[in-house]
Amino acid sequence: MKLISNHPLWAQLASICVAIIATLMPVAAFAQSKDVVATVDGVKITAGDIDTYCKIMKIDAPSADTRNTIRETLIDRMLLEKFLKEKKAVPDQAVLDQQMGAFVSVADHTKQPLEELLAKRGLTTAELERFLSVDLKWLNFAQKTITPQQVKIYFEQNKNRFDGTRVTARQIFWKLPQPMSDEALQKKLLAATAVRDQINKGEITFEDAAKTISESPSGKINGGLMEDVAYFGAMPTVITQIAFATREGELSQPFVTPFGIHVLKVEKIKVGTFSLDDAYPLVFERMSQTLRENTVLQLRKDAMIERK
Repeated sequence: MKLISNHPLWAQLASICVAIIATLMPVAAFAQSKDVVATVDGVKITAGDIDTYCKIMKIDAPSADTRNTIRETLIDRMLLEKFLKEKKAVPDQAVLDQQMGAFVSVADHTKQPLEELLAKRGLTTAELERFLSVDLKWLNFAQKTITPQQVKIYFEQNKNRFDGTRVTARQIFWKLPQPMSDEALQKKLLAATAVRDQINKGEITFEDAAKTISESPSGKINGGLMEDVAYFGAMPTVITQIAFATREGELSQPFVTPFGIHVLKVEKIKVGTFSLDDAYPLVFERMSQTLRENTVLQLRKDAMIERK
């Protein structure tokens, strides 16, 4: 098994540690509610559990919608913890010790015991260690489940996503008012298709259409230009997956995302040169993420979940 010493999850976990450390400053103690917000196979998730998650992730004054989202996250984590326990997955103790050591260092700097410092945020060392352990346990499971051969096949099947390929494209964008009926959406899509047809017939250039029609700031300023776009990067993948599936010089069909309606024109494709060895950590991370999402979906189907 190829070890993922520079796996992207390390950076993610490090970011979480930084966020947690940033919260470990003296604040007024808060009361954690014991009100039950959900049960998973009879095990309770309380409002206090949501409060703890907010403190760990430095989410201040969460809205009702945010708390509902966190409740679903906690349901997923509870299901995953049970699953990983059954699979006898364990965290890399050296990494866990390193992360916990970061908090000890903060406590030493403030001349307070770690337990006291955490208590001021309504946390315990056990809660903190348990929180950090879930992702490390999952990584242990994923490394035993996803084989190097599977990573190689996935890389070859999705090479332009991982080999450093960059796309330069232009975009025309239409906002969608909310709420919006299916009939109104279809009318918007027909209008976008009509604009695409005009461009293909040479009645207007894509750049001019973007400047006059597009409802995104980049459309007005530079004709919707999006330069040097990677598949995984600042641009949402709901957009890059269309850009990377469109041939150079061609227009995409109008497509709908949570942001609105888009039409893309791919102007240039710069093929990447990264090898599997170069891309291995990122490929593994994406496969691990997909495996985790699919695992949680199946666990949800099999579990008895009640929301209060």
